[in-house]
Amino acid sequence: MGLQDETADDGPQIVLYDYRPGRRAENCGDFLSSFSGTITADGYEACHKLARENASRFKAAGCRVHARCKFMDAVKADKDGKSPPVLAKMAAARISRIFHENNKLGDLPAEERLRKRESDIKPLVDEFFSWVKSVRESVLPHSSTGEAFSYALNQEPFLRVFLSDPYVTMKNSAAERAIRPFTTGGKNRVMIDTPNGAEASAAAYSIVETAKANNLNIYKYPDYLLTGLPKYIHDLETKIPEKLFPWSPGFPAELRK
Repeated sequence: MGLQDETADDGPQIVLYDYRPGRRAENCGDFLSSFSGTITADGYEACHKLARENASRFKAAGCRVHARCKFMDAVKADKDGKSPPVLAKMAAARISRIFHENNKLGDLPAEERLRKRESDIKPLVDEFFSWVKSVRESVLPHSSTGEAFSYALNQEPFLRVFLSDPYVTMKNSAAERAIRPFTTGGKNRVMIDTPNGAEASAAAYSIVETAKANNLNIYKYPDYLLTGLPKYIHDLETKIPEKLFPWSPGFPAELRK
């Protein structure tokens, strides 16, 4: 399980990995026990359950990239070209337009971005879901396009959350990118294929990926961290010095990429 703090504004980026034996909602709750805010995920029911049961602490948002990918998969499924999935292509194009318009707002202050989302983006989102509902019955429910429509409609409340919060992104791509190095390195970790090994790997990857997210040299920063921590060994039980965090402004220039 991976979590990345990715707001629309600049600031410290945190990539945190945690090992849990399974995908149960309880594991998700334990992982996020000290967190409150919005969780952006790809329709992961555990996050939805967590938000339903802890509405005062959590809000669940959907990833529009995953919604678009469902339609693109339907397009790719038409290998012979005899029955082009026109509706899937149209849906993907409409989602792309929403992304395009929202990307124009990235440099705006939060309040202005929220206002523009309400005036410029919300009508496009409303139109998309109205269109989906109007054409949904014209495709087979269990076809690739039909399943893509079902996914979009089931996720509608979560895919709208970004419209009411300027700090919520339309996608969880940052977390997806952060998870990829961990999954692709599986063959290199066959000797630590145990719960303890997974927990150690999660800690190591959290340090390296957070350093990467904050534009640090991922080879030099761990060395700097391991040589710096002993200087504060007596204080580490209560607090890690701010100057050792990856976003500290006082790092030597050679630690930067």
